[in-house]
Amino acid sequence: MSWVYSTCLSLFLLGLAPSVLWQMLLRGKYRRGIGERFGGVAPWKGAARPLWLHAVSVGEVMAAAPLARRLVARYPDVPLLASTTTETGRAVAEQRIPAARFVFFPLDFGWSVRRALTRLRPRLVLLTETELWPNFLAVCAAEGIPTVVINGRTITPSQSNNAYIFPGVGLGVMLSRARRVTSAMFLEAARTLASLVTEATLAEGRLFSPLREIRDVSAAIAVAVMEVAFRDQLATRPRPADLPAFVRANMYDAHYPEYR
Repeated sequence: MSWVYSTCLSLFLLGLAPSVLWQMLLRGKYRRGIGERFGGVAPWKGAARPLWLHAVSVGEVMAAAPLARRLVARYPDVPLLASTTTETGRAVAEQRIPAARFVFFPLDFGWSVRRALTRLRPRLVLLTETELWPNFLAVCAAEGIPTVVINGRTITPSQSNNAYIFPGVGLGVMLSRARRVTSAMFLEAARTLASLVTEATLAEGRLFSPLREIRDVSAAIAVAVMEVAFRDQLATRPRPADLPAFVRANMYDAHYPEYR
C-alpha cells in the first residue's frame, strides 16, 4: 500500500504547489534547503556514522536540546546530525543543539528518503514527539537503521462539540422550567465539564471525558444548570430535595422492555 500513500502525498503537495511557489517568489519562503527536502543532502564525510536527531519545529527543538547536549557530552566520538522540518525550527536548532551538521528532513517519498539515508549513513535515528512518516520508517527498516521515538506518547484524540454541553444544559433548563437560558448557565456548564476531567483522562491526551461517560457528564451539567436557575430565581417549579436524583430519574433511558 506504499504506492497508495505516496500517490496521495504527491497529490496533496501538487495542490499546495501554487501557494508554495507564490510565497517562494514574493516572500522568499521555502527556498532554503529545497534540495535537501528531496533528499539532495551533501554526503556525510566523517568516518564515524552520525546519530540523527530529528525535531519538527521550534517546540520539538526546545524539548530535544537538553537530550542533544547530554548525548554529545556522553558520546563525544559519535557525531550528532540534527534535522528539522521548518525553517524557524532550523534557526533555533542551530543555536540550541550542538550538532556537527544540520539538514532539512526529506519529504516522505520513498526515493527522497532513500537518497537522504544513503548519503547521510546514520547509525540511529531519534524522532521527537510522534510525527511518524511511513516511508521514512519503512526505508529505515529496510536499510537496517534503528529508529526510536523520544519524548513521544500515544494520545487519544477527543473533541469539544454539542454532545458535551447542550444535552446537559437543555435537560437542566427543562427540569427547572427556567424562564430563560443565561450566559451564567453555560459558564457553569463549562466549569462542570472541566471539573469532570481526571488525571488519567489528561494522560491520554483528552481534554474532556470520554464519550462513554456522556450520560454522567450530562447529568452533572444538568444539576449545575438547575443550581443556577434556582439561585438566580429563574426556575418556575419548586426545588427538588435531591437534585442529582431528580435529574437521573428524568433522564431518557434507551432500554426497552421485551414483548413476546
